[in-house]
Amino acid sequence: MTHTTETKFGLVIIFVIILAVIEIGSRTLLKKAHDKKNEENSKTKLLIGVSVVLYIVVILLLYYSMNFGKFITISALWDAGTIMLATISSYYLLNESINKGEFIGLGFIGTGVIIMALNTD
Repeated sequence: MTHTTETKFGLVIIFVIILAVIEIGSRTLLKKAHDKKNEENSKTKLLIGVSVVLYIVVILLLYYSMNFGKFITISALWDAGTIMLATISSYYLLNESINKGEFIGLGFIGTGVIIMALNTD
């Protein structure tokens, strides 16, 4: 089955979104485990275990996504997506604040992703 450039790029975007969401889920669980390290030992171990399993899924998806695009494009989009989702999830799930500089930085990251997406081959 051959894929057109548009189809490949669409698949890359789908993989990148899935990768970023799973990675952020893993990081959020890891943060919750860290915050509970002095409480329930079994719950902390469970959170860390699930986090590790999620990272294994991320590695497998990243490996598979390389069939559909250039590594540089996949990596850049994944990293940008992860940064943006980490910031959003930190704000909503972990009740952390976002300052003006961080908000501006997110705008630059978003702009960079759009430029890369429009100029990928």
